[in-house]
Amino acid sequence: MLIALCGVFVSGCGTWMFPSELRLDAGVTRELRGAGKILEEVDWTDTWSDVDIFGKIFMVDGGESDVVAAVADVADRLKELEWQIIGHPDGEFEMTSGRWKDVIVIVTSYDAFIFDDAENAYAGLALANAAKRSESRSLVIVAARPDDR
Repeated sequence: MLIALCGVFVSGCGTWMFPSELRLDAGVTRELRGAGKILEEVDWTDTWSDVDIFGKIFMVDGGESDVVAAVADVADRLKELEWQIIGHPDGEFEMTSGRWKDVIVIVTSYDAFIFDDAENAYAGLALANAAKRSESRSLVIVAARPDDR
């Protein structure tokens, strides 16, 4: 009897202690739409250590000819929404929010964005189509994902 109860206990807490998927809260998505004129918004998935991660990619029209300034402007808009910069490597901004725990956002230019569209081909196509529709040609990517750190 004791062995059976231990087996139930262990299997019952497995998903609680070790989640099999991580998703963004819908409030994060609504808030990130305040980054600017959204040309495209797509879902993407990734798997890391048997955990499925579900994120969002927003393509924002930077609204000016200088893409470096456009990336900084989008990051500034997110700062106004209480996102904080935690890193600034190679022209991109890594941001987190005190309101949305365990979420990381990357703000970068379209040209510098590294995206493996082999698993998410529809997302790569959507981003390419949005690039064609941009009036300013200063395209900014806002990529959000749950952070399991």
